[in-house]
Amino acid sequence: MKAHDLNVLFTLIFTEMSDESLMKSVVIAMCFLLLPFSASAAESKIDDGTAPRTESGTLFIGMDGQFKRFPVHVQGTLTPEKQIQEIARLTGWDLSLAEPVSVGRLGMTVVFSDQASFFKWPLYDQKAEFAVPDLRTLTYTILDSVRHTLQYNDFYNPEEVDISKLDIYFGLSGERPFEVPAAGIKLPLDKPYPGSSKLLHH
Repeated sequence: MKAHDLNVLFTLIFTEMSDESLMKSVVIAMCFLLLPFSASAAESKIDDGTAPRTESGTLFIGMDGQFKRFPVHVQGTLTPEKQIQEIARLTGWDLSLAEPVSVGRLGMTVVFSDQASFFKWPLYDQKAEFAVPDLRTLTYTILDSVRHTLQYNDFYNPEEVDISKLDIYFGLSGERPFEVPAAGIKLPLDKPYPGSSKLLHH
């Protein structure tokens, strides 16, 4: 029975009835009959208005000049944090952050926590595709991968063609400079990370 037909039936019943108690009973019964129509309409509005938006990008895994590309799709906005989370999910590396990535006029700052894979070497459960031989290689591979991925998926300055113009800074919690003593790597807080190719050739 359609909702329009039910409305017509209501009108006929109320016109013919004179007993108040009987009328109340009928009203209650008819309300129960109408519930499926109300629920169906509500579900239709939810289905039509809350479909999650998907955003796509590209992950770059490797070191300068030797990157492998992997497509990535996430619900909602592909934020810097989500890009880093997707790198971690793909590679198996722990890329825990101490705080959200800060985005400013000068670029982005990524602050790793002390739980990140840099500080858990050796890694005994590396994925074969992303296995590295030593801590120094792991550190530069992670930094290069995060840097290039954030530069390539820079939705904050989409008109910028030269992705290298987006500076990426790295640090540790407590406003400490990024440092992995066991790998002999230390980066200044006030200078953007230039990529491993420049550091290794100096």
